[in-house]
Amino acid sequence: MVDHDSLPRWKGDSKVTLSETRAAEMLQIRNEAFMKADIEAYMSLWNDDGVIEMGPHQFVGAQAIRNAISGAWSASSVLHFETRSFAIRGNQLLNEFAIVWKDKKTGKVTLQTGMGVLEIGENERFSFLRDYMEATDGRRQSAADLPSIRGLVDQIG
Repeated sequence: MVDHDSLPRWKGDSKVTLSETRAAEMLQIRNEAFMKADIEAYMSLWNDDGVIEMGPHQFVGAQAIRNAISGAWSASSVLHFETRSFAIRGNQLLNEFAIVWKDKKTGKVTLQTGMGVLEIGENERFSFLRDYMEATDGRRQSAADLPSIRGLVDQIG
């Protein structure tokens, strides 16, 4: 059982106000790094004490983040990564994304959609990320079943 009170949390003390231009640049660097599996470019966006939360998983520090991302890339290639939209509030960046993955063993192509909440530190590098991935309960249509998304997956895959 995870002791949630002991987990790193948003620092919330940054005085950074992120511009729309800088936010777009950072997201583009992230997207391109994912598509190229360029861990150095991806890590250049992160503070050494950065934290990523994905569901019940938390990766604390540069080495843990590097291992998690490299591990994902060792299992799957990223065929496409796009930022659908983003919003800024001070040093917080909310972004909607879509990633098309290809499993290296099976060749299966899948779509992952979600929202990410990033906190940007004083040095304009990511300090915290919490990702929310799509989930479907079977009663609503998955984004992967929408014609526009299905077309994208079919085109890339």
